[in-house]
Amino acid sequence: MTANLRKVVINKGKIHIHDGRLEHIIDINSIIYCKAGGNYTDIFLVEDTFKNVRIQIGQLVRLIEKNKKILDQPIERIGRSLLFNIDCVRSINATKKLVIMHVSPEKDIEVPVKRADVKHLMSRLKNAQKEENTDNFKSKTFKRKKNNSVPLYRENNAKHKRWSNDETEWCNMLLEEGYSINDISVSVGRSKESVKAKMNNLLKKTNRYNEGHIEEKFNYNVSFANAVIGSTMSSRQASILDLYCGYNSFWNQYAESKKNMHVKVTTNDSNLNIEADYNEKAEQLIHKLYYEGNTYDIIDIDPFGSPYECIELSVKMAKKGLCVTFGDLKTKQYKTLDFFRDRYDIESLNDLNVESLIAYVQKVGRRNKKTLEVFHCSKWRHLARVWFRIK
Repeated sequence: MTANLRKVVINKGKIHIHDGRLEHIIDINSIIYCKAGGNYTDIFLVEDTFKNVRIQIGQLVRLIEKNKKILDQPIERIGRSLLFNIDCVRSINATKKLVIMHVSPEKDIEVPVKRADVKHLMSRLKNAQKEENTDNFKSKTFKRKKNNSVPLYRENNAKHKRWSNDETEWCNMLLEEGYSINDISVSVGRSKESVKAKMNNLLKKTNRYNEGHIEEKFNYNVSFANAVIGSTMSSRQASILDLYCGYNSFWNQYAESKKNMHVKVTTNDSNLNIEADYNEKAEQLIHKLYYEGNTYDIIDIDPFGSPYECIELSVKMAKKGLCVTFGDLKTKQYKTLDFFRDRYDIESLNDLNVESLIAYVQKVGRRNKKTLEVFHCSKWRHLARVWFRIK
């Protein structure tokens, strides 16, 4: 027989539970976490104390919810059988599926949880901090109080080898929950540069890299292609080379939309998991195609890094248009000219801009007796894309 709600009350921040002849008085502020056990609930308290009380956890949840306005502590239900004091969560170990709870200044305890409950807890941690620091909450980054900036994946002094699938999944989950790259680097004990590179690679694999400006890029691709190869000529045939096509080539979609003309798209991506005409490194393929005497109306160079290795031969082979994405600009943050001096003949940081890169491509055009006019230029942070009309 379970305790009756009339015999379980909250008064002045304390839970009074009458169990037969016994009365348990529990200070809400002292609760670390609670675990269900049938008609009983194990209640773990600060200073490593413990009570086994005859009350179902669902009844306890309803009582806490009913009195939430007068409670100081954020007690939340996670899964079917656990209640956590969110402020006492010190860290989370995703691999072992453990929540580390702060019991006393000298001691932490490990609470096993289901993997499905990890995201729930992470979401609740984020929401709790939002509610507490609304005025200071900016963008998607935040800091937990008590110097716990982010749940830990593992000890920071662990010897790092290759990224494991679990660790990658953990970082992706934190990213989706709104943690910053700096927070995630603390969580996994890796450098910010390492985490940023890993997250970028993950976004590339899921075709979400630079997704913030992909619509703008695609819209200009359409207007550029229509201007260069026409949009209504029924007898017109066009050829396009997509050197970095990714999982869903825009140019394949464009060709399918042109019902009144034949557009042949040649695709390439070095990723062997991507279905393309070629799966080779772009700089090697462009040499091969040039040697074979191929030409194209439009060539698109849209790498995740520098397009430099493909520019010279692409200018030679492109007849009507050239699209170039410059990922080189992100190296400007390191305030070094070594990369640009050797490739683009740039000698000053003041000249390190998209205008100088455009001038370089146009210079290559003049060497090949072609005039490259800028159709449009889009600039984003550390990234720029330029559409050239060739005459």
